Amino acid sequence: YFYRNVMKKVSTKKKKETLASRAENIKQKLFLGDETMGFLEYVDKDYELKLSNRAKSSFRKNKERDLAIIALLLASGVRLSEAVNLDLKDVNLNMMVIELIRKGGKRDSVNVAGFAKPYLEAYLAIRKNRYKAEKQDLAFFLTEYRGVPNRMDASSIEKMVGKYSQDFKIRVTPHKLRHTLATRLYDATKSQVLVSHQLGHASTQVTDLYTHIVNDEQKNA
Repeated sequence: YFYRNVMKKVSTKKKKETLASRAENIKQKLFLGDETMGFLEYVDKDYELKLSNRAKSSFRKNKERDLAIIALLLASGVRLSEAVNLDLKDVNLNMMVIELIRKGGKRDSVNVAGFAKPYLEAYLAIRKNRYKAEKQDLAFFLTEYRGVPNRMDASSIEKMVGKYSQDFKIRVTPHKLRHTLATRLYDATKSQVLVSHQLGHASTQVTDLYTHIVNDEQKNA
């Protein structure tokens, strides 16, 4: 009995230390506070300043789309696969809500923060002509090669986010943008239930990480 009790305490302590260590590691790769809009504004206004003319032309072709993707990830916290699979019909900009299929095949409605709206609207304004989209091209985020539009894939989005974020501050994945939204949402609401619902998690246990990051930030403020 004594041994079991002691070991229970040891394993609990280890778990807490692991969470603290993980929170500290992730915190360095989040765009919190002013950095959320700062990242978008950097891509919008500053990124191209150091590019060659050829690279500038390539960047400008996809600028609105890339900004819309980053804004959506930061404003909704959707998974990369969920963003990739979005169709035009799934995005309601009037309500700022997107419909998607979660892990396990469940349909869900997800709120999108208002700051993403101008970026999504700017992309939709150029989507048809820029990417040669026809009625049958249902995907929300498109890429175009030799006049043929295709749904943008996860690998391309991952590379794109990595490229811009590395130039801005530190190379991150789309998943870290999801962590950014979750941390900001918990900081604003202090509700693990709300955060887990926004992320599409059945349990609030996963959100312990964000409470740890926020509490740690407040301690250091």
